[in-house]
Amino acid sequence: MIASCLVRTPSFYQLRLCRASLDLQIQIECYREIEQSFQNAVLNIGGEMSSQRTLTDAYLRIIERLTPLDGIAGALVTRPDTEGIFQIEAVSSGPVRLFVDDVLRDHRQLFHISARDPSGQGPVGKAWRNRAIAWIDRCSGDSDLSVWKEAASRLGIVSAAAIPVLDVDDQPLIILVLYSPWPGFFSLSFTQTFLNNLQNIIQLSILRFRYRRPVSYQDRQLYHTLLIDEKVEMLYQPIVDLRTGALVKLEALARLRGTDGRLIAPNLFLPVFDSSDLLRLFHVGMRQAAMAISFLTDHGFTGRISLNLPPQGLEDPRFRDIILKTIESGEIEPRQLCLEILESEEIPDSSFRDGFLDYLHDLGVWLALDDLGSGHATLLRMGSLPFDEVKIDQSFVRGDMQRPFQKLGFIQHLARLAHDLGNVVTVEGLEDYGLLEAAAVLGADYGQGYFIARPLALDAVPAWQKQFAIDVDKVNPGTVTGVIASYMEWDLQLHCMERTPELLAQFLISSANFGENVTFLRRHGFARIREELLQAARSGARSTVYKEAKSKFESFLVQCMDRQALAGS
Repeated sequence: MIASCLVRTPSFYQLRLCRASLDLQIQIECYREIEQSFQNAVLNIGGEMSSQRTLTDAYLRIIERLTPLDGIAGALVTRPDTEGIFQIEAVSSGPVRLFVDDVLRDHRQLFHISARDPSGQGPVGKAWRNRAIAWIDRCSGDSDLSVWKEAASRLGIVSAAAIPVLDVDDQPLIILVLYSPWPGFFSLSFTQTFLNNLQNIIQLSILRFRYRRPVSYQDRQLYHTLLIDEKVEMLYQPIVDLRTGALVKLEALARLRGTDGRLIAPNLFLPVFDSSDLLRLFHVGMRQAAMAISFLTDHGFTGRISLNLPPQGLEDPRFRDIILKTIESGEIEPRQLCLEILESEEIPDSSFRDGFLDYLHDLGVWLALDDLGSGHATLLRMGSLPFDEVKIDQSFVRGDMQRPFQKLGFIQHLARLAHDLGNVVTVEGLEDYGLLEAAAVLGADYGQGYFIARPLALDAVPAWQKQFAIDVDKVNPGTVTGVIASYMEWDLQLHCMERTPELLAQFLISSANFGENVTFLRRHGFARIREELLQAARSGARSTVYKEAKSKFESFLVQCMDRQALAGS
């Protein structure tokens, strides 16, 4: 048809027909290009999610890939808090950010999970409740959206779609919301396919991240502003030698100083920071740590300052440059610096990581694996990477001690494993003297926790250091918790000596008085039940009579802990 138009003088009707054919062909080609660009965006998102180090990074990368697409005015990620109010966790720039700012300026919330709430009647609330993709063809024509349709119309937002991202139990985690300047855009067949594919690829790739409580949009903006303005203050928590009580290290812990003068804890702001924010925070921390070393050295401090290095820092050369420039400037010596790497987050495997850690270790920087036992660490990692220290996660000792043998057993086995690999062992979360005593008895080298000291302002450290002292008797501990730890070590030695009767008899005689220092135990008949245990031990650690006595002895100690806790409360 088009060719015939070019070889003879066409009639008006033929010209109209040729023009219509050309327009249709162009529209089909444009439609195919748009469809292909949407398919490519989904593929790119799927391929890039594994390299995202934080949940915020993942959100921002998804939004970054979607907003340039034809027909997409912007996007946001949202999640409800405990009150059912959706909090904005990431948002694109341009009209959608202006839309969010506009609505939240005049209203408490943008969306709600309840259908009874006016802000819960749009696609976001429906997607959350129904666990299915929801969309609206024209925002201005829907009475359900009266809360924010005026702002949407003013900013050129015409239609919207809400995609629920579900967990393995088909429960919604987040809602990804897309906006379009075109009416009915999300009802098209290719966009329907796109929405389903996008939902599937995000669900497959985002479940590896840990979800914490949602943070309000306003608080997110505040935390970013405070970081950019360097309203960062480092507090310093002492870590001491459990044998001598000497201060060996100070862990630098970041806080943000709010506009009201109060300090903001890291569990509030760290989850919302992306990779660039974590880099900025690390840089500020390094500068403050170097200044702290100078101050503390003048007051007799000879230990290390410890900083948390995000796992992403092991593969990002910018972190390496910050560390090396600070060392090369002479502001801090390698032997004065400790870098703690969180085991609770996945440590990337790469040749850059290995070379970086080896270089730091050879330079004299002390390397610690933090939160051992909380997540991703393996025996291979502990043995293959050049760590000098492992820190046993505080979850093993904090909270109730209703199952003390299980909790202290983790410390006992992890400490032995770490020592076998040549690592120094630190136990975190020591909140009372009994836990401190137990950690020392079970072989830990260093301790950290509120019983020793809460995080301190820098100028408070010298005075604390002068007055702090501990005196742990590892042979005859003075607390019930310490006696349990002592008994666990005793039981372990008993099993080792079972095949040498002469050594076993000597061992039982030498250990006949353990637990004598605890008055509370003596008052409740400890001597009698300990004697029963010692007598049964002569039959061997694997004998039935010893196993029965052991069970009775352990139950007695747990009951004493419970009684002591009740008496203390």
